[in-house]
Amino acid sequence: MPAYRQSPDVPSGGERTRRKALLDELVVRVPEAIVLLDPDGRILSVNPEFTKIFGYAEMEALGRRIDEVVVPDGDCAEPDEYTSRGTPEGTILNVETVRKRKDGTRVPVSILGVPVSNAGGQTSEYLIYRDITERKRAEARLRPSEESLAEAQRLELQQIVDLVPQFIIVLEPDGKCTYANRVARDYTGLSLEVFRGPDVIARIVHPEDLTRVRPQRQRGLAGSEPFEVDGRMLGKDGVYRWFFGRYNPLIEGEQVIRWYMSATEFESRKQEEERVRKENVRLEERNRIAQELHDTLLQTVMGASLNLAATLYQLSPDSTVKPRLERVLELMNQGVKEGRDAIQGLRASESDNSDLVLALSRIRQQFVEVQPDIEFRVTIAGPQKQFPAEIQHEIYRIGREALVNAFSHSGAKRVDLELEYSGCELQMWIRDNGRGIEADLLEQGRDGHWGLAGMRERASRIGGRLKILSRAPTGTEIQLSVPLERSSGQQSSG
Repeated sequence: MPAYRQSPDVPSGGERTRRKALLDELVVRVPEAIVLLDPDGRILSVNPEFTKIFGYAEMEALGRRIDEVVVPDGDCAEPDEYTSRGTPEGTILNVETVRKRKDGTRVPVSILGVPVSNAGGQTSEYLIYRDITERKRAEARLRPSEESLAEAQRLELQQIVDLVPQFIIVLEPDGKCTYANRVARDYTGLSLEVFRGPDVIARIVHPEDLTRVRPQRQRGLAGSEPFEVDGRMLGKDGVYRWFFGRYNPLIEGEQVIRWYMSATEFESRKQEEERVRKENVRLEERNRIAQELHDTLLQTVMGASLNLAATLYQLSPDSTVKPRLERVLELMNQGVKEGRDAIQGLRASESDNSDLVLALSRIRQQFVEVQPDIEFRVTIAGPQKQFPAEIQHEIYRIGREALVNAFSHSGAKRVDLELEYSGCELQMWIRDNGRGIEADLLEQGRDGHWGLAGMRERASRIGGRLKILSRAPTGTEIQLSVPLERSSGQQSSG
């Protein structure tokens, strides 16, 4: 009969003893608290780590219910160890929660519950506790709490709203202000408490606009659709400026629970609209004057010149008065031509000479056929600057008068136009090498002609300095200086 061999799956008595010793050693050394409960939830045994974590000596814990020793924290909703026991088929508990120590302090722990059955079919339970205090601290350092995150987001949003270059105002459904951003407070010089006070719009909206703004605002707030309002608002510097405001509702359900108003300054746009309006009025007046000159004075002079020409035709060549009448006719024709030039200048829009250099350069083209041999040179120094429209127009008219005289009357072979733009002024020189202007005409002008006097008046009107230097027969030089600062002031005062 073969020798009996013990099955390798069934350990011998010595092996069982060795394994039990290793298991006991493991239970003693592991960094988790291990508790064995009987079927009634009373403590049968604990390992040394249990004492380290919870502060109870082994003899203090044995025989007591687990929920009397390891007390659940009242703020935690997780199930406690005893009331959550289940069946022996699997793990009954695997949670992270907070428990109280013997001294009443709180400790965050992870809990693993494992059911075991004895030979009699009764179910006991192992509870394994791990202290996770350090892990929770590390997580807290890496991730702010929800409250801190929400507060940080709120502060960031408020900072963004305060830095937006617009008025941002939050209103209750009835229009009462609850918040005004920093831009609104800094512009008006009013505190948030004043904004929250009664009828703040009466303090900041221009009285002339208030009678329009208030009813528009009331009608808008009575509805639930976005609406817009514009008006002048008072700054802390005492100046009213135009603002455009838009109201947007926040709706929950079918009711407005809050209004958000944003307002943007558009003073520059209003100023531009006013400038265009004044320019249009001035242009209409110039066109009216030009029409009247054409229909009255110019037509009358032209009719008289035609009659005079017919009379001269009938006179005999040896008539003693014929030379004098021919001179009169010549002056009349010259007056008609100058009148037409003046009317053309009156009808010209500001945009025709918005580019000063180009506009002055084009004048030469008007004399190409009658004076083809005149050399014309244009020199520009410095970056070209744009003047206010009325200043630019006066500079153009001065330059035009000087160039027309040079091309028409000087007998010059060369005409120079030089413009120099510096940081503080514009200087313009117009030179010719013609016959020059006699001293008495330079001082007093020719009877019935307003060219030189008109140039001086235009220069004075824009705060410029005009010099006319001429010595027959060496030519003429006209100098114009226009300070940039004074020209800007002239524009604003107009």
